[in-house]
Amino acid sequence: MLSLANPSALSPETKKLVQQQLVFLIHANACMKKSTTGTATGQNPIGPPCDLPHCQNFKHILGHMKTCRAGPLCSAQYCNSSRVILKHWTSCTNESCTICSTIRHCQT
Repeated sequence: MLSLANPSALSPETKKLVQQQLVFLIHANACMKKSTTGTATGQNPIGPPCDLPHCQNFKHILGHMKTCRAGPLCSAQYCNSSRVILKHWTSCTNESCTICSTIRHCQT
C-alpha cells in the first residue's frame, strides 16, 4: 500500500511513478471539465477523446473513484493509489515536497 506520509523517504523510482500518476490525474480531471458532453444528453460522461497517453484510462479511474466505497480494499487498478496521491496533493503545503513542488511549479 502506498504511503505519502514522508515523501522524501520514497525511492527515486517510486517518486517518479507517483509524480507521473499525479500528472495523469490532474490532466484527466481538467480534460473532463472541458468536456461538452454529459449524462443529461445521454452521451458518455467521460468526455471527448484526448490524444494524451493514458488520459481515457485516468478519466475512467476518476469516475470510478467518485462512487467507490471499498477504500483500500478496492481491487480496481490505480483506485487506491490515486486516492492516496490526490489526498496528498490537495493537503500538501510543503513548498519543498519531493512529490508536489515540481508539479506545482510547472502549473504556474
